[in-house]
Amino acid sequence: MATAISEVIENEVPGKISAEIAALGLFVGVDLEGLGGYLDECPMLDLHAGETLIGANEPVNSLFLLLDGRLNVHQPPKMEAPNSTIEPGEAFGEVLLFSQEPCQMDVIAAIDSRVMAIKEETLFALINNSDEFTRNFLFMTIQNLRGAEAVARERQQMQDRFRRETSTDIITGLHNRRWLDEMLTRQIVRSSNDDEPMCVIMIDIDGYNSFGDVFGEVASEQVLYTTGQMLQKSCRPTDLLARFDKDRFIAILPDTDSEGAWNAGERIRDAIENHCIEIPGECILPPVTASIGIVEKEAVVGAEKLIALAVSAVKRAKERGGNQLSQ
Repeated sequence: MATAISEVIENEVPGKISAEIAALGLFVGVDLEGLGGYLDECPMLDLHAGETLIGANEPVNSLFLLLDGRLNVHQPPKMEAPNSTIEPGEAFGEVLLFSQEPCQMDVIAAIDSRVMAIKEETLFALINNSDEFTRNFLFMTIQNLRGAEAVARERQQMQDRFRRETSTDIITGLHNRRWLDEMLTRQIVRSSNDDEPMCVIMIDIDGYNSFGDVFGEVASEQVLYTTGQMLQKSCRPTDLLARFDKDRFIAILPDTDSEGAWNAGERIRDAIENHCIEIPGECILPPVTASIGIVEKEAVVGAEKLIALAVSAVKRAKERGGNQLSQ
C-alpha cells in the first residue's frame, strides 16, 4: 500500500515522518521545508514480510530509501540465505536508475517494512534545487558502488570456487571425470590440428578392493590420494591428470609419442610400487602396485575410442599379473 507523505503528516503525529526523513543520511543538512513540494510527490510503500519490492528483470524507475524494517536481496534462483540485506537508512536502485538496466536481483521484505520511493524526475529536481542533497547523494552512490564492487568480487570468488569444486576430485585433488571428458576432446583436436603426437595413460590400482577389505575405507582413500601424488611427481607440468573412476586414473600426455609415454608410465609404476601408504598420525601401510595401459592417438579418433583402447591395455596388463605396462 502506498500513501503520499502529506497524507501521513496529517496523522496524529505530524512531525514523525519529517523527523524520520531528516534522520536519513541522504537528507542530512537538507532544507526539508524548501523541498517539501518535491518530497510530497514521493510515495511511501508499506511492505509485508515476504512481499517483493523489485523483482529480477524488472525495470527500476525510482530510488528506494528504507525507512523501517529490512529488505533481503536475492540472486535468482532464490536461495534460503540472501546475498545481502538493506537496513533502515540505506538506499537501493540509484545505479540501475541511471543505467536504465533491469534489476538482476529480487528485493524482498524480510519483515514488515516501509520504503520511500523517489522517482527519477523527482530525484533530478532534488539534485537541481539542493547542493546539500546533491553532496549526500554523490557520497551515498560512491559508497554503494564500492559495496557493489565488493559483492561482485565475492560473487566471482564463489563462482571460481564452484568451478574448481565441480572439476576437482575431492579425495585426490586431481581433476575429475567431468573435466577429463571435456579436456580429452580438446587435446585430441589440438593434436590433430598441430599434427603432433599425443598419448593417454590409464593407471589401475591392483587389488584395490582387497586392500580396502583388509585395511578399511580410510586406508583406501589414502591409497587414492597417494596415487594422485605419485602421478603429479612422475609427470611433467604440461601433462593433464584426472581421476577416471573408482580406482583408475588418466594421464594425457601432449606432444608425446608411444616411447615417451612408455617411459612416463614406467616412472609412474615405479613410484607407486615403492611408496608406502601412510595415514598421518596413525600408521604406515604396505605399498600398492598398478597396472598401466598406454595408447597413442592415431589419425582421427575420438575420446571414447581412446579410453576404450586404454581400458583394454590395462586389462592385458592385469591378465599378465599386474604391476606392469601394456600397449
